[in-house]
Amino acid sequence: MSLSTDCENAILEYAPLIRQVNASFLGEHVGYISHVLLMLRERYYELEEAGETEWSIPDALRQELDADKPY
Repeated sequence: MSLSTDCENAILEYAPLIRQVNASFLGEHVGYISHVLLMLRERYYELEEAGETEWSIPDALRQELDADKPY
C-alpha cells in the first residue's frame, strides 16, 4: 500500500465516514473528528517530508486518539 492509502485507512479507523458525515452535518463529535483529521494528516506530511514510505503512528498519538475517542 502507499503512504496516502495507509493514512486514509488510519483516518477511517478513528473517524469512520459515517462519523465524519455526522460531524459535518450535525456537529456530532466534531472536536474529536477534527482532531483526528488534523493530527493524522500532519503525521502524513511529516513522514512524506522525511522521505518515509511506510505509515506509522507514534504510540503517544495512538494513545491520545484512543483515550479521547467518544464512541
